[in-house]
Amino acid sequence: MVDTINEQSRTLPVAGILAGGDAISRRFHSEAKDGAFRGEVATEAIEQLHKVHLGDRVIATIQEITEHAEDGQPEGTPTYLLVGISGANVRKASSRKKK
Repeated sequence: MVDTINEQSRTLPVAGILAGGDAISRRFHSEAKDGAFRGEVATEAIEQLHKVHLGDRVIATIQEITEHAEDGQPEGTPTYLLVGISGANVRKASSRKKK
């Protein structure tokens, strides 16, 4: 096995649905068109997490962290850190029919 020498991260703006969140264990789960994101909640995002509800459409700022080996190749799967989240303010279509 090659030793890991560095981590690379990139910030992902993700529009999706908050499928799970726990401010005490600091975990989140968001479902988006691009896939599912699960991981830890950063300290600065805890208060923001309290302001949204499960099932809400949200805009999340997620940091994707990937470890790279000496040869530059990624090792393992990326981890995700929720650094910001807010309601998407998307209006839901009314199910009422006009008369």
